[in-house]
Amino acid sequence: STYRNIPFKDQKEDAPLIFKGKLWVCVINLVYIFSQFLGYDPIYTLTTTPAAGNAIPHDYMGMFGLKAAMGVYFACAVPILAVFTWWLPLLFFVPIMISVSTGAIGGAYIAWLFILWFRKRLAFWVVAVAGILGIVFYVVKIDAPMGMYGSRLPMWKSVLHDGLKNRPFFGHGLDSFRYGALRYFKHAENDITIRALQVTPDTFRIQPDSSIVDDKGNKFDFWDNPHNLILHILFEMGI
Repeated sequence: STYRNIPFKDQKEDAPLIFKGKLWVCVINLVYIFSQFLGYDPIYTLTTTPAAGNAIPHDYMGMFGLKAAMGVYFACAVPILAVFTWWLPLLFFVPIMISVSTGAIGGAYIAWLFILWFRKRLAFWVVAVAGILGIVFYVVKIDAPMGMYGSRLPMWKSVLHDGLKNRPFFGHGLDSFRYGALRYFKHAENDITIRALQVTPDTFRIQPDSSIVDDKGNKFDFWDNPHNLILHILFEMGI
């Protein structure tokens, strides 16, 4: 190696230390989630105190600021943990389920099966069958009723169309999805996405609840993020 004094030189022997560091972050966060469940949160990510003085419970996510981010982090750690102990990833599926992210659940499930195929073939078949049934139940009973499939997919279609048609190579600019001339809204009642080529104070006005109301009293929610990293990059930066 050119840099002989650097302790990590991309050697495979360094991998266990890196993997264990990631796993310890997960363990600490599990302890944090349990602490939040008991009502103690030292950095106040669980509750907020409004003017009335009553604490409002928020999501259990430990040190992470977003449930989905926590789910993805734990999903990435599942195959690492499976290398050390093949059955312990079951513990990590608790915070992944709390994240309410089907992508994180599916990713963790596939990664776990990959390790089991080479290390515990019998466990692979058991987890494969049980996991498929579990994911189907989760999607039908938990994820689908939240309405994200019905609201996001049509919006993604519009974003993909606008990203490829208007400025396919250079995009609309950084943070243009939220603050650009082309904006996306959805009807608050039926989640139908609409495009707005120009937003003026005469037509729309921002309300304290971050919703939009037009001059006829129709209420719309504002898409400030496409919730799809590939489409987000395409729209703002182009191909």
